[in-house]
Amino acid sequence: MRKISFYSTSKAFRAFLILCLLSCQVANGQAWVSMANFAAEDISVGKGGVVWATGKDGNVYRWTGLSWENMKWPGTRIAVDVDGSAWAIHPKGYIYKYNATTGKFDAMADQAIDIAIGANGSIWKIGINKTGNDYDIYQWNGTNWTNVPGGAVRIAVDPSGKAWVVNSAGTVYSYENAGWTQRPGSVKDIAVGANGSMWCTALDGGIYQWDGNNWVLKTGAAVNISVTPDGNPWVVNSAGTVWRVGPAKTIQSRSIFPNRDYWEQRVIGSLMKDPKQLDPNFTYIPPSDLVQKALARLALNATESFYAGNTVITPENAVVQINNSSIIRNGIYGILSIGIFEELKKNDTDEQALALKSWATEIYKSMKVRIAYAILQEYEKWKRDPCSYTAEGYKRPPDCSLNEWNFATWFAAHRPPEDILVRAGMKGTLSSNADDIAAGVAVGAAACAMVAAFGILTSVMTVGAAVAEISLNVALAAGIATLGIGAVGFVAAPVVAAILSVVVGTIEGFRVVEAEKIEPMLKMKLGAAMTDPINIVNTIADSISRSVFFVALQEAAIHKFHVLKRRDIKGEVRFYCQAGYVSKFKLSYTALDNSVPLYTALPKDKLYEFTTEELPVGREQSFELPYDSRNIKVQGWYAAAGWKEFLNQSIAAPTFLCYTSYGTIFDAKYKTDCPEVGS
Repeated sequence: MRKISFYSTSKAFRAFLILCLLSCQVANGQAWVSMANFAAEDISVGKGGVVWATGKDGNVYRWTGLSWENMKWPGTRIAVDVDGSAWAIHPKGYIYKYNATTGKFDAMADQAIDIAIGANGSIWKIGINKTGNDYDIYQWNGTNWTNVPGGAVRIAVDPSGKAWVVNSAGTVYSYENAGWTQRPGSVKDIAVGANGSMWCTALDGGIYQWDGNNWVLKTGAAVNISVTPDGNPWVVNSAGTVWRVGPAKTIQSRSIFPNRDYWEQRVIGSLMKDPKQLDPNFTYIPPSDLVQKALARLALNATESFYAGNTVITPENAVVQINNSSIIRNGIYGILSIGIFEELKKNDTDEQALALKSWATEIYKSMKVRIAYAILQEYEKWKRDPCSYTAEGYKRPPDCSLNEWNFATWFAAHRPPEDILVRAGMKGTLSSNADDIAAGVAVGAAACAMVAAFGILTSVMTVGAAVAEISLNVALAAGIATLGIGAVGFVAAPVVAAILSVVVGTIEGFRVVEAEKIEPMLKMKLGAAMTDPINIVNTIADSISRSVFFVALQEAAIHKFHVLKRRDIKGEVRFYCQAGYVSKFKLSYTALDNSVPLYTALPKDKLYEFTTEELPVGREQSFELPYDSRNIKVQGWYAAAGWKEFLNQSIAAPTFLCYTSYGTIFDAKYKTDCPEVGS
């Protein structure tokens, strides 16, 4: 092994030389990047790039992607298992494993001075019993520690589960065929990535990579080392500074918020500004305490990213700027959205993660329902009078100039201007906040693109594709080729409308031949949006839905992260007979008695019941469901030597549903799927 020695008596010169070495490129396109201001002792990188460390202060730390979080647990050495959980060695030698559910460290069996975990889950440790100048070696069999003859002071495990150890003299051995094989080199610490890439630090502080036969010197100097799954080293130098290999042009990320708990609350408080306008038709549901904690944590990460290129900003100044500038808030909202995407993609099951998923689901569902409702409303406006209807880009039908125009005949044979109706409906969805939300989307997407371009987030978030996709959607909708902060003033509400107009499942199938077929289809789409279950993890995996969700989050953000729900969306139940027999249906529900003025008496519930006519084949009848209806029930009978019940079902909440009777009197059936047009 080639050795590097520092003979200068000047500590300052030595420190300068180490810094120069660490600043040099490791390979083409790569360089050493400092990972925030933190004095580390040991470090370990696991699956998915999860990074844990022990500090010179004796505590365990976790890398958040932007700063080091003190886990307030003592530790000297650290390893990360295949699930991303840390195994820490207590100063007294006891082994503890981090429990992500409880947020605490659980005691494991026995004691150790070092521990290592391979990509296949194999666990090895260096025990506390002396064997010469070294300590005994053990392998975990799933139940107990099994002693393996030999002695060492440092250990690593390769992807196959094979141990590599370093003894007190710096000699390297690998465990081969139930015995130890000596390898070249004089080593201090050793590490192996999931891809088999092996690195070490030498006794002289040099950093080396194993080429299969020998150690190859790289730039830099370090004491302890770990390797990412894709083979890139993270190191700790003698001063305790953590460095990693990254793109040569990566900005050196620093933490501007030293006390996370305190600044999380300050930042989220600044982001949760009072909304400009409230709509009386909406209910505003605040986020739970668990959701606020999750948002506060992610918002601080987003703020760190937003200011990462600013070398002079202070925490207090950052908070002042967030309070005073909607542009800055919108930029942070955008980066926060990407953080939320990544948090949801983890599909964790702890209490905070489940609360965040539930909140995000309601955010997305609310937007989807309001989109469907807005398009239906816009369609109904057009249907009432296509000659008087106005919207951006709309042209009156030529037939409007006729003196005696039979609209009923025309309506049944012509396609509505679906693109116009959709765009107008989208802007209606966002109500008076459309321009603010559009600006938020533009600034947020631009901020995300800028941050991702510098690689600031990539150590914790897989942002590249998501940011590029959202930015491109905004840019294309705005009619511009590129998007940056300078384009913000160019983007207006139609951008949001264009993105929202392609939401999956809301206007799918909108293009039909006759306008007459649109109404029942749109109502069914609205009903589905109101009642269909949503898997938010699957939702954000779809590119279009993710863009819609991005917009929904911007809207929630300007309303203090509240979930917005319309209070005035009525439902409808439609009954249609398609059978070879006569059908009859009944709808019942409980709602406030609208015959009693609210200002004269306390509100009272009333039971409402509606029964259809006797419907022959091809006939239908529908009834409205008030937005406050409850205890909703539908029943159906068919005529066969009297009336026989074939349908008895409860409906959980107001929605749009269609019940069709079909089959024969010998096998009467129903389905919740109606033809597009009844009689």
